[in-house]
Amino acid sequence: MPLLLIGVMACNPNDKDLPPPQVFLNMPKEGYSIDADSIFTISPKITYDKSSKYEWRENNELIQNTKDLVLQNKALGEYNYTFIVSNENGSDSIHVTVFILDMVDFENSTALLNEKGYNNTGQDGAFNYKEYIQLPVINKNNPEDLTDWGGFALSKNTDRNTNDKTNQFSVYSTKGANDSKNFTVFKQHNDEFNKITFKDNNKAHKVHSIDINNSTYTYLTIKDYKLKLVEADDYLKVSLNIYGLDKAFNKSGEPETYLLVNYNNTDNLFPLKEWTSIPLSKLGLIYGLYFEIKVESSIEVDIPLYFCLDNLKIIE
Repeated sequence: MPLLLIGVMACNPNDKDLPPPQVFLNMPKEGYSIDADSIFTISPKITYDKSSKYEWRENNELIQNTKDLVLQNKALGEYNYTFIVSNENGSDSIHVTVFILDMVDFENSTALLNEKGYNNTGQDGAFNYKEYIQLPVINKNNPEDLTDWGGFALSKNTDRNTNDKTNQFSVYSTKGANDSKNFTVFKQHNDEFNKITFKDNNKAHKVHSIDINNSTYTYLTIKDYKLKLVEADDYLKVSLNIYGLDKAFNKSGEPETYLLVNYNNTDNLFPLKEWTSIPLSKLGLIYGLYFEIKVESSIEVDIPLYFCLDNLKIIE
């Protein structure tokens, strides 16, 4: 009589006493911003992860059954994912927003900086990124000329103490945005050099956001003028207006406006002194950005018309 062997898989009774799995993700509040040229992996952390099943869904459609989601070669845009983990004890899920962007963070521009940590001459009168994003600069190819230049300069300088033109390439911070090293300094000039243009066969784009901060030169000058606002109705307001460009690269529509400082007898907005993200998607499909710094004051002032810019993000 043949011997029949029956295999029995033992089950750990303690597994059924475990709580349901829980998923955690160290995700920025607004979601992930990912450069379109990079490869990015989203790897959730899971507690009580025993014999679990995983699902990644995009707009509620199943796209894969692995724990990690690898993103590459994605078109520009906003993506909404849901990660679900489940086992016999229960389930958990988390919503993940991802922005795939053409990102310009200037971190690959270190070789362009001079021994003093900046570049205000550019390459053929501009700095070019992603084969279509152009930041112009006007200078007579003389980096020592600290007066007759305008547009955009690259920099890594973070001197927060020196208040004169020798320090016009410093941001009032210890680093670039998001703890980076490099950024740009904008100096207002004439129309041609106050703009960032998109030059890829007359194609319009949507800008997701930029990060801005005051230059040290501007910040310290504003602080000095604050001491001279002594009357009850004295005021000092510095605004940054950001316009979209039309197909002819002229500013158009209504601007997005950010107050760099607003002193008066009711408000006391101190000069911007940290990197701040400015959403710009309301400008719609545009062919570039135009920057305009405006100063209004009850006393005579001479405010240096600079600001610092980092992390230009294009989403469409």
